[in-house]
Amino acid sequence: MGDAIASFNPVWGQGMSVAALQVQAFQEMLTERGQEEQGLGGLAMTFFPKAAEIADNAWTFAANIDLSYPQTEGDRPPDLKKQRAYFAAVDALASDDPEIQRLLIEVGNLCKPLSSLNEELLRSRVLEEQRRHPDKYNFRVPSD
Repeated sequence: MGDAIASFNPVWGQGMSVAALQVQAFQEMLTERGQEEQGLGGLAMTFFPKAAEIADNAWTFAANIDLSYPQTEGDRPPDLKKQRAYFAAVDALASDDPEIQRLLIEVGNLCKPLSSLNEELLRSRVLEEQRRHPDKYNFRVPSD
């Protein structure tokens, strides 16, 4: 679990949180199997996709920020420019809205999934922010 599945940039402080969430998911699976008297057969096939999902939330959040810097090595997702613009608009909105600020903290600390930042109410506000200030969100990415 943890770094045995995925290693993270220590700057973001998410490695131990990911490991703890994976242990929690594993414990829940063991409890469920014990209650249903299923045994351990096939447990790995059930656990590893869940562990990957937990790691992916943290990985995507941190790696896409890291990949914005030209000195960061690695393949950049084709929509990195769009993602940077979206997150910059979320940050701008968070400066005036404590609820968005709280949501960003919860996502960054892995209390809520990354998908929470794409829920419709926030997404509409982000798109409106980008329409009002198009030059502010026209980023270059290292692959440009």
